[in-house]
Amino acid sequence: MFNKDYYSNLICNQPITYNGVVFNIVSLKEINEIGYEFYNTLLYPFMINQDCFDVPVDNVFLDGILKKQDILKTYLIALKLVLKFDSLKIFNNRIELYFIKEDSQVTFVIDQGNYEDISDIVLSMNAQKRIENKDRPLLKTQRQKDAWKKLQECRKHYQEKDKLNIYDALCVCEFGGDYHISMEEILQWSLWKVLYCYKTRIGWKSYNDNLDIALVSGKSEGVSGNNHWYKQLMIQQ
Repeated sequence: MFNKDYYSNLICNQPITYNGVVFNIVSLKEINEIGYEFYNTLLYPFMINQDCFDVPVDNVFLDGILKKQDILKTYLIALKLVLKFDSLKIFNNRIELYFIKEDSQVTFVIDQGNYEDISDIVLSMNAQKRIENKDRPLLKTQRQKDAWKKLQECRKHYQEKDKLNIYDALCVCEFGGDYHISMEEILQWSLWKVLYCYKTRIGWKSYNDNLDIALVSGKSEGVSGNNHWYKQLMIQQ
């Protein structure tokens, strides 16, 4: 589970230290340089669950990361971006990353014991979540399997349709408030900070609109309690 103490790092746009290694912020500028869509694919190994494979696996890290060469390659590219290790070795139950610090070598081991912690950190820094673990029914016939696959594709279509585009979020961050934030500054932010800025801008505008309505109608439900701007803009809801 994501450590709530890391929220201060996220809001300050600073790296997160975990068990002696530093998880670096991947800035929007870096993401643009490698391609936003490609970067999103790099986050996939941190998001997956047992049901994301053609044949469900018992252990995501051991069976779904280490034994799937395409996923493993993607996973290592992403780790290189955030951890900036110098070299690595892959074993059948772990990955060892090596860092050279002041003429000495530091080893960081990734295994099934900390895979989820690492995934939570990387996903949180990028304002992403794990893929929801849908309860897969017992599918006995090919027709049932085809229907289940079609249902999942339909769900994915509507999720993509409602998904916020990064360029829309950036427009709101730069121009959508009472003051301008330069793109030069925004390019140094993590995706988490970009999307939190977007949420803040939208939330503040919505609150002011509801406040205008409340002053005319005399009804304060839209601007009080959990709808107060202070509550709406809290990181932890």
